[in-house]
Amino acid sequence: DEDAVLYVQQLSRLVKRGSGRCFVGCFSDKNPDPWDNPRRLSEENLRALFCEEAGWEVLNIRDTWWSRPTYRGSSQGSFSMALWMEARRL
Repeated sequence: DEDAVLYVQQLSRLVKRGSGRCFVGCFSDKNPDPWDNPRRLSEENLRALFCEEAGWEVLNIRDTWWSRPTYRGSSQGSFSMALWMEARRL
């Protein structure tokens, strides 16, 4: 969407060409519906946003889990599937 494209464009202005890195953690589209939390992204979507044409090389995307800490109201643990990406600025 437009917000995601604008986010990547703004990162491109801030991250050093050739050696700069960007690390993105996001909720995965593998989380089941119904979903009330922030947007979910797929690996395909991340690769499309951080593509060569946009000035990036995706180095790694991996599945991970995020848990809500107990101090934020989770007494039994609340887990969400997530993605963790590393990209290099071209």
